[in-house]
Amino acid sequence: MFKKLKKSKGLQIALAAGILGAIIIPSSVSASDKEYGYYFTIKTLQKNSYSSYRWRGTDDTSNPWKVAMTYSNEPGGNTITRFWMTESTTKSRATGVVDVLEGREYYRTAYKLANKHDVCLTAENNNFNTNTYVAQGYWDEETR
Repeated sequence: MFKKLKKSKGLQIALAAGILGAIIIPSSVSASDKEYGYYFTIKTLQKNSYSSYRWRGTDDTSNPWKVAMTYSNEPGGNTITRFWMTESTTKSRATGVVDVLEGREYYRTAYKLANKHDVCLTAENNNFNTNTYVAQGYWDEETR
């Protein structure tokens, strides 16, 4: 009987389809709330800093993205840095801006432009001055 099962084309196709489905389907629908680290040197005069691009696979603009700043050495304490997501093809803002206070986590909706596109985290000093400083934390392009 085992020899008959080995030779069955239908069984081989079914097994191959099952294995392929187990690999492909979870990876394509498993968006969840993750934490991708960033480490930026915030530039002078509100010049932008960028993370690497990540795929935002959702069609739902209400699927929020998030950002948190866990460390900043900007002088003065209670530091704020401005963040948003940028879309890769047009280099346009794919979200509104968020002024992030160190130690807080923010969830925001995205523009339709962000959906089914590569996006990156973009940051700038919220003050127009010649200070540079480090901002470190995490973000996620979609959280559910």
